[in-house]
Amino acid sequence: MQWVIMKRFNIVILLIFVFAAGLFYWVSQPQSLSAALESLATGEMQGFEVFDNPRIIPTFPFYTEAAEEISFSDFEGKVILANFWATWCAPCRYEMPSLARLQTKFPNVDFEVIIISIDREGFAATQPFLKEIGVEHLPSYLDQRSALALSIGAIGLPTTVLLDKDGVWLGRMVGPVEWDSEDAVNFVARAIKDLLP
Repeated sequence: MQWVIMKRFNIVILLIFVFAAGLFYWVSQPQSLSAALESLATGEMQGFEVFDNPRIIPTFPFYTEAAEEISFSDFEGKVILANFWATWCAPCRYEMPSLARLQTKFPNVDFEVIIISIDREGFAATQPFLKEIGVEHLPSYLDQRSALALSIGAIGLPTTVLLDKDGVWLGRMVGPVEWDSEDAVNFVARAIKDLLP
């Protein structure tokens, strides 16, 4: 009888040890990027939708001021924050300067903020607007027919998407953000840290 009790006691101790070891292993594993970004999607970044399974970004082209066709694959090797906007969008006017300031917070890394307008009037409308609000150094592109914007679900403006260095789409924000706020900078810094070598 005493032997049976001792055997059961040893089994219970073994199970506790196995459970504790498993728990320690689980807690000590590095947090996935999706989980890390979700934990940082608070405050100013509360509305950022982090995809559980990163997606392939649609391949619709957009255009440079010289009317050259370009796509996200042309930015391979860089983490990209791409902002879809329009001159007639009041929240875009509010948000745009903070995007420019965000870019300056990450010099000397392969990170780039790009802005893609859906204005039908093209660069004739966007360039004076950007000059007026003092945002002239961000790379500016055009999606005049809104094909790319609609394909990424830009149901409202501004909409901003985050892509890794291989062009994989990690998530999106619909609506304006103060991109140089502490919340946003921490969010982008974590993405850059995990995505760049």
